[in-house]
Amino acid sequence: MTTVSLVFLSGVFCLNRNGLKGRALQPVIFLAFLAVSLWMVARIKKNNDQFLKQIQSTRGLLNELKAHKDTLFVFTNKFDDNGFYIWDTPGEYPAANIINVELVLTRSYDRILRRFQLTNLMQDIPYRNDILIAGPNLPLLHEYYLSTKGLNVRITKVDVFTYLTAYEVTAARN
Repeated sequence: MTTVSLVFLSGVFCLNRNGLKGRALQPVIFLAFLAVSLWMVARIKKNNDQFLKQIQSTRGLLNELKAHKDTLFVFTNKFDDNGFYIWDTPGEYPAANIINVELVLTRSYDRILRRFQLTNLMQDIPYRNDILIAGPNLPLLHEYYLSTKGLNVRITKVDVFTYLTAYEVTAARN
């Protein structure tokens, strides 16, 4: 769109040099340039509104994590930080109680495990009520615990959150 606007604008300047022949087309080119410019303003506003919603959603999510700082949240998918605003600081919105799927391979979550006094996260999940799972792929947890530990688990949605979808995994009593 910017290129199209630039072509229209350069056309307006070129027609100024051509005298009377060019002046007849000037209103048409001006109206086309105005329409494209208005379209660009509308697109910028739409993108800005979407980003403001993302910021609000991310801040809400981080505030929920902050309000439940004694609960460990294990994200089964990528933690959505697309709405993390550049001026939002980790001091304002700490996320010291999450384990993100991206951190699992690098084992950079050891400090968090020590804070929650966990030695084996996967083994401890069904027996601790201060660990919640956030994200999709929960049926895989049923299969994992059944095939590796011979344990039947129950997955229950925790409904106290607005921005976060979280589940509690507990060992099912047979």
